[in-house]
Amino acid sequence: VNWKAGENCIVTPAVATEDARQRFQDLLIEELPSKKEYLRHVKCPDMTDLKATTATVVGAPAISSEQTEQWRINLGAEMPDFPCNTTQQDFKFHDFLQSNAEAPWTLMVSHPKDFTPVCTTELGMCEQLVPEFLKRGVKMIAVSCDPVEDHNKWIEDILHREDKKDATGLRFPIIADEKREIVTMLGMLDPKEKDASGLPLPAR
Repeated sequence: VNWKAGENCIVTPAVATEDARQRFQDLLIEELPSKKEYLRHVKCPDMTDLKATTATVVGAPAISSEQTEQWRINLGAEMPDFPCNTTQQDFKFHDFLQSNAEAPWTLMVSHPKDFTPVCTTELGMCEQLVPEFLKRGVKMIAVSCDPVEDHNKWIEDILHREDKKDATGLRFPIIADEKREIVTMLGMLDPKEKDASGLPLPAR
């Protein structure tokens, strides 16, 4: 989040830590409360001589007619009222939408999995910006495809990176969607991006 040219680059989860150690002499692994080694950085490579290239995704599955006909998030569409099991409490989604008269707008952010490097920095920035969003009448909620227990452990890492070690939690809930029922219902799955088991991941 807010990365600038010349700053350290994040090593993606697709690169195993042992492989990263062999590839990068300047590998830096952040120490986090979860003890998981997923936030890994290297110095930004020199990109001054790089030429523009076009990337092609090979073997991406076709989107079926059934997928194109399912409910999608569109402007003016009413969001489904689904049950939410979250890090703060359980509620129906419409109840959350109407929970704060001073923040009638809702920003929902989605993440494919807990303990992933970019998602951790994104939610850390969201936590910092909660007051700014509330000034604009916007409350936040997140969804990630893991159980609440994992969310709570992940939150410790997020707060640790934001130097909020004494905080008891984020100022917005994270919905647990370990079976991917919510992201599937909302049409948020990316058919081109899959996890290690081959299951599609929700688009960010």
